[in-house]
Amino acid sequence: MTNLPEPISRDHRPVHLAQVAADPRNPNRMPEDRYQKLKAHVRKTSNVPICIARILPPGSRFYDRARGGEQLMWLDGHHRARVLLELGEERGVKRADLTDTVEVWGEMPDDVAGLYLEVINNNTGSDDPMAKASLYADISQTLDMASIAAVVPDSLKDIEELIALRQDVYGVDLDELPPVENPADTLVEHETANIRRFILYPAQDKVVEMALDHVMTQLEGQNKPGRSLEMLAADYLGGLSEDDRVMLAQRWAERQMARSAGGIVADDADLGGDLKPERAAPEDLDGGGEGDRDPW
Repeated sequence: MTNLPEPISRDHRPVHLAQVAADPRNPNRMPEDRYQKLKAHVRKTSNVPICIARILPPGSRFYDRARGGEQLMWLDGHHRARVLLELGEERGVKRADLTDTVEVWGEMPDDVAGLYLEVINNNTGSDDPMAKASLYADISQTLDMASIAAVVPDSLKDIEELIALRQDVYGVDLDELPPVENPADTLVEHETANIRRFILYPAQDKVVEMALDHVMTQLEGQNKPGRSLEMLAADYLGGLSEDDRVMLAQRWAERQMARSAGGIVADDADLGGDLKPERAAPEDLDGGGEGDRDPW
């Protein structure tokens, strides 16, 4: 493994965007709906953070020796660059002629560039739902919800539910909240919520969504998706035998100890894959087949 070089030279200069290559290893993906929001925002405001590219060393496996000369590859901003190119075409500017100021980093080995791909794109904090709700509540005082939803990753429904959840936590309407003299004080007024992150393929996502919808129709109040997921999990655990619950608790404790020690952690699917709940699942996830199933 090559050590991280320091310092790396950087400069800002005009670059033909179409001539900068995308790194095929970059794991950063943007859903089409979010991409269109980004594009709409840039089209309206022309404000976009500067993109970052690196100079490919001649020894890079991505360097085109037949082409020769200086060659650039994106480290950060390939989605923004695509937006700029497409908006340029809308204005009648040929892709080959469109330039924009880019932060250009000096030559570095491909393995180091791969590290930077992850560090720049993903080594960031995560949103506290209540803090995000407070932000949306603040900017919604002067901007309508639809305008906000048109440019941020969250949908209009997500924004409205976050703000409603914030109102539920504080127990008052937004216009009844006193002015905040020290914004940092608001960061400790509530227990920080957790955002669960996992991958669902389309078929799995459909099953989960149907199950959550089935429970949410029977709930009142805020944060119905989170409460529904908790109820489904509790219902599953309630259907396990006492021996299985003890075994599950032991596996979880072992898994947490291994993670704390930096050891290899078993896949989540192995945590309770051989545990079989005694209660049968509904035959019809669309709402039928409930039988004697508890209505929560």
